Amino acid sequence: MKNFTFVSGAIPFSLVGLGLLLKILHLPAAEIIIALGVLIFYFFSRHYSLNTGMIKAK
Repeated sequence: MKNFTFVSGAIPFSLVGLGLLLKILHLPAAEIIIALGVLIFYFFSRHYSLNTGMIKAK
């Protein structure tokens, strides 16, 4: 489950980073890539717990 958590977090952040790089370079479709990364992160954070490997504070 930890590998899935890492992948589900790494893919959206990579897309957002790529979108920001495209935005800096003034290339088209930057906003679409950023929005796609945010939507993927929202989907995974709503449907899967990203805190599976962490100890909860009491």
